[in-house]
Amino acid sequence: MSDQFSDPMNTETVDLFHTPKSWDELHEWIELHPAEDRPPLVVAAMMAWNLAHYNLAQRANNEMLG
Repeated sequence: MSDQFSDPMNTETVDLFHTPKSWDELHEWIELHPAEDRPPLVVAAMMAWNLAHYNLAQRANNEMLG
């Protein structure tokens, strides 16, 4: 993957993909898929949430250290 995705300081979105405005919107999108496809979509969404949280924590830590 590109360094763009490994840099916790990068806050740019990927314009190829829609960015939901809420968890409800994301959940509604997941619900549009067949039931058997939903579990891995939820897993991917939660993994992305954890990655975003990790990157924000790294960014805050870097800013605190100056």
